[in-house]
Amino acid sequence: MTATTRRQVKAIQIATHNTLLHSGRVWIVPSQSGSGNYRVYDDPETPFCTCPDFERHHARCKHIYAVEYYQLRERLIAGKGNRK
Repeated sequence: MTATTRRQVKAIQIATHNTLLHSGRVWIVPSQSGSGNYRVYDDPETPFCTCPDFERHHARCKHIYAVEYYQLRERLIAGKGNRK
């Protein structure tokens, strides 16, 4: 399993088992270790996270993927409510 795939699997776990809070384009995503939260800046072209993994690799981390999955899930749920 690649590092990206591991991040994506962990992101699905975060998005499934937690409520992610946001204000505008800033999302608060809980740490999986339970030691706080990270801020994800949801920019379509250059997302940014305050976690050490993102700061080290400058690549999508599990928190950024979690925001993307969470948003997708919320859109799908909202779309089901619009069907007749």
